[in-house]
Amino acid sequence: MKKAPISVRIIHVLSVIVFWILVVITAASFVFNILLQTNAIGGDFQLRIALPVTFEVEEVGKAQLFDTINDVRIEEATGQLHIVNTPVRFSKIVLRILFAVVAIVLFMTWKFKMFITNIKDGLIFDASNINNLKHIAYGILILWLLTKVYMEVFYHTFVKFVEFHSVTLANDVTNENNMIVIALLLWVLAHIFMKGVEMKKEQDLTV
Repeated sequence: MKKAPISVRIIHVLSVIVFWILVVITAASFVFNILLQTNAIGGDFQLRIALPVTFEVEEVGKAQLFDTINDVRIEEATGQLHIVNTPVRFSKIVLRILFAVVAIVLFMTWKFKMFITNIKDGLIFDASNINNLKHIAYGILILWLLTKVYMEVFYHTFVKFVEFHSVTLANDVTNENNMIVIALLLWVLAHIFMKGVEMKKEQDLTV
C-alpha cells in the first residue's frame, strides 16, 4: 500500500499527541470538579473570566508612521474580569461549564484524529470518514451554542450590573460567529463528499 504524504503523517502524529494531552486535561478537570462539587476542596478562588462585552476606554499614545509621529487612541477593548475572592458556589457553576467545553473539544479532537487516521490509510471518501467530518461540525455548533448561552447569561445576570469609574461596558454581547461559519462549511463539505460517494456507488453498479 502506498505511503501517505509526509504532511498527512505529521498531522496524524500531532493529532494523536493533542488528543492524549486533552484526555489528561479532561480527566484532571473531571476529578477537580468532583472534589469541588462534593466540597472536598474549597478555599480562596480567584477566577478570571473573559468579558462577554467590549469596554470603552480613552487612552492616548504615540506611534511612528513612516517619518511622522502620530497620536493613537484606544477607544474599545476586550479583557478579563477578575472576581476577587470568588464565591465557591459561583466557582462550581463556572467549572461545570468549563468541563462541558473541555469534553466537547476532546470529542472533536477524537473525531479529527479518526478523520486523519482514515486519510493516512487511504480512506478519504469513506462513509465513516465523512461522518467524522459531520460530527466535528456538530461539535463546533454545540460549542458555539454553549458559548453563546454562557455569554448572554453571564452578561444579563452579572456583568450588566458591574460598575467601574474609568471604563464603560458596552451594552451588546460580543458576537462570536466564526465558529458557526466553520461548522456550516464543514457540514456542507461533508454532504458534498457524501453525494460524491453515492454517485460513485451508482456508477459502479451501472458498470
